[in-house]
Amino acid sequence: MVPRLLALDSYILKYSASNNVCFIGIHGMGGIGKTTLAEAYFMKMSHKFEGSSFLVNIRESCEKQANGLVHLQMKLLKDILGEDCQVGYLRNGINLIRSRLRAKKVLIVLDDVDNSEQLEALADSHRKKQGSENELDIWFGPGSVIIVTTRNENLLTERYEKCRAEYLDDNEALQLFSWKAFESIEPPEEFKELSKEVVKYASNLPLALTVLGSLLRPKKKYLWESALYRLRKCPEKEIVGKLKISFDDLDKVDQHIFLDIACFFRGRREIDFIQILDSCGFNSEYGISNLIAKSLLSINKYGTIWMHDLLEEMAKDIVRKESGNELARQSRIWNKDDLYQILVNKEGMNEVEAIVTDIVDETKEYSFEALSSMRKLRILKITASPKFDFDGPELDFDDCVGPELPNDLRYLYWIVPNLQILYLYGCHKLSEIHPSIGRLERLIILNLQYCTSLKKLAEEINRLASLQRFSIMGCSKVEKLPDDFEQLKNLRRLEIYRSGVMKHLPSSIFHMENLNSVDFKDKEGMIKSAVTENIISYRTTGKCFLSDWFYSSLSRLDLIDCNLTGPEAFPEYFGKLVWLRDLDLSKNPLCPAFRN
Repeated sequence: MVPRLLALDSYILKYSASNNVCFIGIHGMGGIGKTTLAEAYFMKMSHKFEGSSFLVNIRESCEKQANGLVHLQMKLLKDILGEDCQVGYLRNGINLIRSRLRAKKVLIVLDDVDNSEQLEALADSHRKKQGSENELDIWFGPGSVIIVTTRNENLLTERYEKCRAEYLDDNEALQLFSWKAFESIEPPEEFKELSKEVVKYASNLPLALTVLGSLLRPKKKYLWESALYRLRKCPEKEIVGKLKISFDDLDKVDQHIFLDIACFFRGRREIDFIQILDSCGFNSEYGISNLIAKSLLSINKYGTIWMHDLLEEMAKDIVRKESGNELARQSRIWNKDDLYQILVNKEGMNEVEAIVTDIVDETKEYSFEALSSMRKLRILKITASPKFDFDGPELDFDDCVGPELPNDLRYLYWIVPNLQILYLYGCHKLSEIHPSIGRLERLIILNLQYCTSLKKLAEEINRLASLQRFSIMGCSKVEKLPDDFEQLKNLRRLEIYRSGVMKHLPSSIFHMENLNSVDFKDKEGMIKSAVTENIISYRTTGKCFLSDWFYSSLSRLDLIDCNLTGPEAFPEYFGKLVWLRDLDLSKNPLCPAFRN
């Protein structure tokens, strides 16, 4: 703590050299030692000021006490003036502070501030007066120092010099824990290794070190080992309670983002998961910036998300408690054993929102039938080893709009190498398919029909070497096929009617060696690309626009509901389709003569 106190001291000296009022904002995650640092400075320096006041736990005081800010104004005035001041109401308190303290050099610490109203009521000095460009509203005398501790960096306006509370290094952490546990800066020899394990568990967080030191102080060595085991399973309530304050202060969307990141994406690059969160309807960049401001996470220079171990534990604890510690009601699944239990027992059908896990146990048999009944499922990200197999080659999400299936699925990342059939029919909220789909080397059928929010196809689809049937019927927002789509050498059937692809159909698809069926079924029926002799089946609705692109190998032609009335609707070369075997003219107002 001494190096940090010296750093804060020199920081304040630097910014108070001009004899103006110095505003310092110490920000950082809960439990990192903001209050301890401010308190140490206050104890060391308060005698150098004409008056001083340390208002502790402002957030808690305002929550628990009626007219909490008025009482804090009264305490501030009494601490500095040494007399009781009857404030009455908030505006009167502001006027009293301004008039009675503006000539005094004061030291004020506002501890655990969590909203701007608190700052405005207690220390809103040096703000521009209303209606004035240059005149400042002065509350405190020259040389005054105002220190604010907060979890929310966004509360600190341009008046404040920001000071981020940093984590203790390993030696400092061990010394703090030792002092709390043994009242010595070093642990006894027989407790040294266990002490290091506790420090590692606490990840150098002062709050955790203090709580755990006090908790373990009277215990024998074997009880330490038992306590450590229990802590890893269930975090200490006092620690979680302190950390959870920041979580409770978030709005619902930011809470969702925080829980998703803590449960699934900690240690990942931001660029790797931000699209996943956006696909769920979150404005994730804004949300992540809020989480950073409240010190719930940070991003390093490599773009990787960093979060304290205890915050991750807290998040998972929140998820468990939201479900009443019932796995079947848990909103997020990150553990492969939990996933197995859900799939085998067909539990967790109604509440699961997201599954992100690896499957590495090749000895267990998995059946993914249960996934089809998860109504709230929005993220599915499963990775399995190449040797992994499961009960059946098919994953069917058919009719996701129905009452029993996951119409909330919005993001898919699925690496199960032996998967052969993937149905995602009608998943209306699915907006993205992860490039991992390109690793489904044995996939034969991919059905994306009526995934109406899907905007683009992963380029990696062209790697599906075994794919034989591909449907994007009804995907109106998908405007183009992946580049090099013709690499799908085994593709036999392509269904693109009622999709945006009709406007940008590449001619190369009609030169695919094994492609023999293309279902356009476009209401206008306008075909602007060549069709080679490989195409033996063609379907359309609406007007009929046949051309010499149809060669003699065409064996089936569906012209349903094309408003055909007689021979004039067909071009002259129509009679040259010598291999034509099936012709469907149903729902056409054909004239009697032509019908006969």
